Formats: sequence, structure tokens, C-alpha cells
Amino acid sequence: MNAINMEQLLAAFRGIHQRKEVSSRTQLSGGAVMATPVTTVYKRLSNEPRGGSHSWRVTRLASQWTGLPAFKNNPIPFDFRKEYAISAFDLKHNFVLSYNYDLPVDKLFRASNCLTQGWAISGITRYATGLPVTFQSFGDNALVQVQNNGVNSISIDLPDYNPSLGPLDINRNPRNNSLAFNTRLFIPNALGAFGNSSRRFFYGPGINNYAMALRKTTRVTESVALEFRFETFNTFNHAQFDGANAVDGNINDSTFGQILKSQPGRVSQVAFKLNF
Repeated sequence: MNAINMEQLLAAFRGIHQRKEVSSRTQLSGGAVMATPVTTVYKRLSNEPRGGSHSWRVTRLASQWTGLPAFKNNPIPFDFRKEYAISAFDLKHNFVLSYNYDLPVDKLFRASNCLTQGWAISGITRYATGLPVTFQSFGDNALVQVQNNGVNSISIDLPDYNPSLGPLDINRNPRNNSLAFNTRLFIPNALGAFGNSSRRFFYGPGINNYAMALRKTTRVTESVALEFRFETFNTFNHAQFDGANAVDGNINDSTFGQILKSQPGRVSQVAFKLNF
């Protein structure tokens, strides 16, 4: 171990000791930046009080460096800026379209009766970017013996990142390749060092999902109505590789860089409801 790394280790131990004393009084320290503009449009699609809404949201929150050992992101004690990154729950773009449309079946067949009235289609369409990929290393190459705990159970160690070895090659279509990015750019951190990679600096796979329903309401009496619903979730059975832990960011895992999680496939259900 060279002299520079030994000095870093000594500074780290001193920083940890001082940090424990501070966190016992303040419990949580850090800095965050957040901006969330939201736009909503409402359009009436029928004579009844139903309609569709379109919302567009951008959320940007800078990751906090938090105290040792109780909170989720353990800091590098002598350089807190190393832990300043996008937050684990940052959903950068979120587009949602909800709609309800009364089908003009009676006009199509030019007949107004219990068979042609009361038909409607509704649904929710969502497009969203993925959550950030969180890098970590549980090998304790930094030799500070910090236990992994807190909300995200993240280690203090980070991989070493060398962008000169090639492009990051973020996978925009994970259905063709299980790797979310170019893993050859990352190696375990050197002994006695914390690793130079940022905790989070790009995003994993996003989501594009459709949930739709076909409804038929039949009026039995003036105060009683029977509703039939045929509903589908993930209507087009599109693979959704989203979620906080969809991509393995642990450099010590054999599955490092792979996309490991997906949402359920298409689900269909039929329901009847009696309103009285």
C-alpha cells in the first residue's frame, strides 16, 4: 500500500469519527435540488362528466450524502462531493394519458335500446423514463469496514470507471440484449481506494404500458344498473424492464450490468357490478 492511500485511510477514519459525532445531533445532513413542473390538460369526450387527462412531469432531484451508519448513502468522509449524484428515485420524465370514451354503438346501428346503449372504452397509457442505475461494491476494498445498512443498503465502495475504454453504450432496447450498459468500462476499486465512479449518472430501462377496459352498462330499472367490464393490464404484453433494482449495479456480482427484473405480462379479467 503506497503512502497516498495510507493518508487517505487515516483521513477516512478521522472523518468517520467526526461524522458520527455530528450525526448524533443532526441525524441527517446533505443537499438536494428538485424541480417538478407539471402540466395537465382535461378534455371532455362525451356528454357525461367523463374525460381524458394528459400530464407531463419532469422530476430532477440531486442525491443526498447522508450520515454513517444509519442512513442510505454512506459518504466518502474527506470528499462529500463524491456522493453528490442523481437520487435513487429520480423519475426524469413521466407521461400519463387517461381517457374514457362513450362508444356510439346506437348511432352505428341506428337503434337505441338496451343492447346498443351504455358501451364505453377507457384506459391509462403511461410512458416513463427508467430509474437511475446505482453502482456499488460490497468487497470493502476501501478497508474501512463500513456495514451496508439503511434504506438502500448501499456500500461506501464504488467501482472504478474508465470512459477512455469506449462508449457507455446504454441499452435502449433490452429485449435484444440483457446488458444495460458497457460493463467493460468498470472494474473493482483498487485496494485502499473508494473508486472513482459516480454513484448514479445514467438511467435504466423505462416503461411504456397500456391498461384498457371495455364496459357495458345496462339499465335494469330507474335505480338499478348492471355493469360488465373486460379489463386488460399491459394490454399489448410488452416487456417492462423498469424498477429500482432492475439493473444490477454491484461490481462484485456475476450478473453486474445485467437487467434482472421485469413487470408481469398481460393480465386480463372480467367483472360484473350491480349498482343500486
